[in-house]
Amino acid sequence: MGVVDEEDGEAGHTAPSLQQVGGQINEAMTVMQDNMRAMAERESQLSNLEGKSDALQGASSGFAKGAKRLHDQQKWQRYRLYIAIIGTIIWIVALVMFRRHLVSFLVLTGVLAVAAYFGSSYLWPPVDLEGGQTQLVRTSLE
Repeated sequence: MGVVDEEDGEAGHTAPSLQQVGGQINEAMTVMQDNMRAMAERESQLSNLEGKSDALQGASSGFAKGAKRLHDQQKWQRYRLYIAIIGTIIWIVALVMFRRHLVSFLVLTGVLAVAAYFGSSYLWPPVDLEGGQTQLVRTSLE
């Protein structure tokens, strides 16, 4: 009653044939090979994406440097405008005060204007923004 005959216990389950086991192994190997191909493709895509992100990082760094340079140039232009306005006001006041010495005042003004022109071009050379720009290229994300 409590003892089961081995032949009777296995009678309901037929043992898989060698061909079935071989087919299952081949199917499992095919799935593994497909997974390995997919992993290799993903690795290639990830390395491609990493290269593109490095290029974008370099481009954004170049853009940030150019933006800072442009900001500094505009700040100095603003300062030069303020200095020019203050200088003009002082010149008008001095013109009114020294109108008796008008010829010498105008000669001194001309000399100072020429010196200021050459001094400003020497102290604040123009900034070349085109030379430092990085070219951005749009690529497809395949």
